[in-house]
Amino acid sequence: MVFAYDGGGRGRGAVLSLVKDGEVLDSGRIDVTPPSVFSIDETFDIGVNSGSPVGAFPASYPFVGGTIEGVDIELDG
Repeated sequence: MVFAYDGGGRGRGAVLSLVKDGEVLDSGRIDVTPPSVFSIDETFDIGVNSGSPVGAFPASYPFVGGTIEGVDIELDG
């Protein structure tokens, strides 16, 4: 993976490319990135917040609960 950061401060965008043997297989634009640093042992749990919070949302944030019924991961190729 090649992460081409826009620069100019924290939280800026980037282009992320998947590269194999020097050939770009696919790439996409990331409009914003997390404005902080995460540790190498950061979790990727689904439906559980056992690591760093996703964001600092106020208690008045509209989402108050829910259930993740499933996660589909689709790989092309």
